[in-house]
This record gives sequence, C-alpha cells and structure tokens, in this order.
Amino acid sequence: TPTIKENNMATAFTVAQMDLLPKENNRSMIKSQGSRDLLWIRERTVDFDDLATLTGVALAHSDTYPVLSLNAGELILNAGVDILTAATAASDIDFGFTAGDVDGLVDGVEANDAGFTVKAARGALLPLYMAAADTADALEISGAQTLAACVARFWVMIAKF
Repeated sequence: TPTIKENNMATAFTVAQMDLLPKENNRSMIKSQGSRDLLWIRERTVDFDDLATLTGVALAHSDTYPVLSLNAGELILNAGVDILTAATAASDIDFGFTAGDVDGLVDGVEANDAGFTVKAARGALLPLYMAAADTADALEISGAQTLAACVARFWVMIAKF
C-alpha cells in the first residue's frame, strides 16, 4: 500500500519511478521520400493511482512527474494533456519543464474534468527547439489537492530533421 507522507509534502517523482508505468509510445506520422521519419507524436498515459501503488509513494499536492523524454535536436511543434479519467478533487496540471517554464507546453489543464486540452492555454514556449535532452514534466498546481483517480494522456508533436 502507498505510504502516507508527513505533512502531505510534494514529491519529485523520478524517471525510474515513471518507468514502472507503461513506456512512452512514439508514432511516426509523416515520412520523407527516403522513408525517414519527420513528424512524430510521443505520448504516455499516466494512471496516477497506479503510479502511487507501484512506487509506494502517496500522491500529494504540488507533485512533479517526468512524463516524456525529449532528445537534443528535436523541435516540439505542439503539446497537450488529455484527461481520460477525471481526478476526484479539483486539481490542475501544468506541462512543461520544472527546471525552467513549468507551464511552457500546456498551462492549467483541469484534471477533474475529463476531456481534451482545448480547455487549457497553449504554453508560451511552443514551438521549442531542444538544444539539450530533457524531460517534459507534469506538475500538479492546485495547491491542496492531488491527482487521485486521474488518468491523463500527455503528448508532444515532434519534428526531426
């Protein structure tokens, strides 16, 4: 069973912990004449309750999750967060970079409202050229709530040259 964290303090989940969930999925969308993949969708679906169970770490407000790996030389054209199963409490998700702009890809998705990212503001960083490898991170931003019961699909559209 998940552990109860003292004072409900935020956790920065690790890539290794996230890898306990199903892996990222890459889908090629457009190929060049030489069959080189040019446009990709990289995505991962996160069931936050499963993550808590698999890691033994209780969900808390302001948790961060390294959701997708991004490589140097990739150009992120678009990004989104689709809420597949709503969270049990009012909570919001930012999608970006915890070492920089936490909502640089998607700003303020309502995790307690199942649906697509049209309800959230597009991040200020898009399009974004990745000069160095990094992770695209999800951050629970509502303050006092968690992402309990939430299942979300995180995705980025990437151009490779």
